[in-house]
Amino acid sequence: QDTLTTVQKSLENQWLSTTTQVLTHDDYGNVTSNNTRTEDSYGHYEQTVNTDYKNNEGLWLLGLPELVKNTQGHTLAATKTQTTRFEYYDDTGALKKEIVEPNHSPLTLTTEYKNNEGLWLLGLPELVKNTQGHTLAATKTQTTRFEYYDDTGALKKEIVEPNHSPLT
Repeated sequence: QDTLTTVQKSLENQWLSTTTQVLTHDDYGNVTSNNTRTEDSYGHYEQTVNTDYKNNEGLWLLGLPELVKNTQGHTLAATKTQTTRFEYYDDTGALKKEIVEPNHSPLTLTTEYKNNEGLWLLGLPELVKNTQGHTLAATKTQTTRFEYYDDTGALKKEIVEPNHSPLT
């Protein structure tokens, strides 16, 4: 566990704020918990990010976050938590799916990635599909296809279907 404390002061050496960050690591060195607390004259703000990792030593795939819970709170506001789940291709470790709020269907946003076999090492997706479900409205999906130049991997074309934002 590592702790770092930072004190901010004015030019007149008056205290402005204190920020304390506490990091906890797993056996691979991944940060599993990051707690940051800032106190100032308005109260305090606290953020805790807890991360579960997928580590596959056989394929040298280490430090792939599977579940991230980000909790934030302030003296003057309610605490809120956002959860994000990640899925990966087993053979490459490339990101396959990102699901924000997987257990809260009205708020769930799913992004699927299909990687071009020749370009997966560069992290260039061939297909990105965003799906957002609502309890009171129809589920909306937007698919974006990417085409790249074979020799450089530079983006050649981006095609959005349907041609509108899934969040409107």
